[in-house]
Parts: sequence; structure tokens; C-alpha cells
Amino acid sequence: MPQGEKLVQLEREKGIVVRFMIGHSATSNSILDRAIDSEDSQHKDFLRLEHVEGYHELSAKTKTFFSTAVAKWDAEFYVKVDDDVHVNLGMLASTLARHRSKPRVYIGCMKSGPVLAQKNVKYHEPEYWKFGEEGNKYFRHATGQIYAISKELATYISLNQPILHKYANEDVSLGAWFIGLEVEHIDDHSMCCGTPPDCAWKAQAGEVCVASFDWSCSGICKSVERIKFVHEKCGEGDGSVFANSEHGFDQHILNLVVRRRLARLPPPLITFRHCYLKAVASICGDTIRGSIAVGQAAETTEPIEAGRDGGDSPSIHFNNLDHQDVEGQKRHVLAVFSDNLCQSQTASKHFSSSVRKQVLLCTEIK
Repeated sequence: MPQGEKLVQLEREKGIVVRFMIGHSATSNSILDRAIDSEDSQHKDFLRLEHVEGYHELSAKTKTFFSTAVAKWDAEFYVKVDDDVHVNLGMLASTLARHRSKPRVYIGCMKSGPVLAQKNVKYHEPEYWKFGEEGNKYFRHATGQIYAISKELATYISLNQPILHKYANEDVSLGAWFIGLEVEHIDDHSMCCGTPPDCAWKAQAGEVCVASFDWSCSGICKSVERIKFVHEKCGEGDGSVFANSEHGFDQHILNLVVRRRLARLPPPLITFRHCYLKAVASICGDTIRGSIAVGQAAETTEPIEAGRDGGDSPSIHFNNLDHQDVEGQKRHVLAVFSDNLCQSQTASKHFSSSVRKQVLLCTEIK
């Protein structure tokens, strides 16, 4: 994730705006709130959310998050990702681009876990009786580590926020809000790869993952220590968002917003600034969560899909790279944002796609 001048360059040249979203502590004008305000005045990359932070308020925060994001940015997709999850932004945008024509789409790794009626267990559901007999499973919904929803669904949440019921778990709540609507559920397992060696093998084969994490930890285990390693093994390549492109995204926004649970940040305040920011994941002495929203706005030419060995790329030139001595080209093709989508001149001359994307990236921390 760019910082400083790179952050400004990202906004100026690509139309991509990155912000950290955070709510407020229960005590008005607390020392923690003032510390965040001070950091924001220095780096100017925060977006404050009208929400009192608390672990058991994540479903409420999800509604506030989407409502705030929809009001501020007109994106085609809104994606939430926990920030102890490794995300390849280029692959995320490329994946969402394939679903642009679908008005109401819900994308993620779909699951149907058990409804936990027992008290004092993690993910206990107090309203378990609503889901039928004890031992039943939830309806199908996207795992909470990362999911994407289209603009219409985000707008639906914003408009109906006061009457949307909140269950104990945020991912279940979101799925419940869509269960009675005409929504297409997309089960995309590139959004829930394992950490190395799983995502590393896939990257080497040209199947770069959208997101990677450890199921056992509901994120990357020991993410502060391991996120850089995961990024090195499974990343699409630093600077991919700045890959050779003659055109910016002047009408488009990529907004990364992170929210911390202020009540549990131990004094002295360990700010997000002190975490490893190169990838979209970190923990700062507390459990930090994130959410990403990605969208695009210009309806022009469909982007070239690339980065897959033997895949269904619409470009014969891309497939011909298999027979050329061009090391690593498959993994470095960034068929996401605009013209000249490859990082090398050898490959980039074969590609042209005048797609401009609006990408809204917002995050949630719990």
C-alpha cells in the first residue's frame, strides 16, 4: 500500500484514493480519539466513521460502513476484507470486472457453517432458534474475511439500514440481508487461498490468488510477523497498480479504509502507522480488521483477462507467450486497469484495453 508521495501519486495519476476508516471510542474526545486525529492531521489518510467501536457491534458497523461508502463514493463494487488477509488488488479488480454486467451480485467464498446454540463459545448465535432445529446450518453466505457486493446491494443496505436485522456474526447478517432478494451468489475460491505454500504454488502456476489467509486463524496466523513473507511469495508484484499504463483513472476511486477498535488499543497508542503497510494487512498490538470495496464506473471495452497459464485469455498474443522465452510474463501481466497492461514492453505491445475503473476500497477493523 503506497504511503506519502506514492499515495498522492496514486490519487493523481490513477484516480485511486486510499483512506483508513475508523470509528470513535465510547468516551467523547478521549486520548485515543485525539491520537487518531493527530495522526490524521499528519498523514491525511483517515476517514472517521460515525460509529462507537466494539467487537460485538460489527454487524452495526457493517451497515454504517456501506452507508458511508455509498454516500461518499459512487463505485460499482464494494468489498470488505479483514486486514490480516493478504490481498492482490490487481487480481481483485480483474475478478470484479468479470461481473460488471450483473446488477445484484454477491461475491466471495461461500460457506454454510453450523448455527452454534451453546453459550460461551466463539460465534455463539443467541437467535439460533430462528434457524430451525438445534444443529442446523446457516444459509449460504460469504465468509467474512473477504467479500464483494455490487452497487445496488450496497445502496439497498444504505437505504434500509434502520430495519435490517443484526445477527451476532457480521457475515451471517450480511447474508441474511440478501437472502430474500434477487441476488446472484458467486462462489470464488481465489478469494480464500491458503498462505504459502498454497498461494505460492498457484502464483508460480500463473493462478495468482485474490486473497490468502489461514482458516485456522480466520486470517493470516501471526500476521504481523508473516505478512511480508506471504506478500513476497504470493503477491502479484509490487507496483502492479502503477504497471505500465498511459491513462489514469480520472473518474475512479480506490479507497482503503481501516477501522480500529479503540477501546482495546493499549496505551501508549500503537497506531496503524507503525504496522507493516506494504500489503493490506496488519495487527497493531490489537486485533485489527479491514474491509475493501472495489468498483468501476466507465463502461467501455471489457478488460483483457490475463495472468493464467492456459487460461481463457481473449488475446492470442498472450497465449503465444507460452512459446516464447519470456520469463515470468504470465505472472506479471496486469490485465486490470487501462491501456498497456503488462509490466514489460515485450508483452504490453500485445494488449490494449481502454477500460477505466472506479475502485472503491474500504476497510473495517474490529
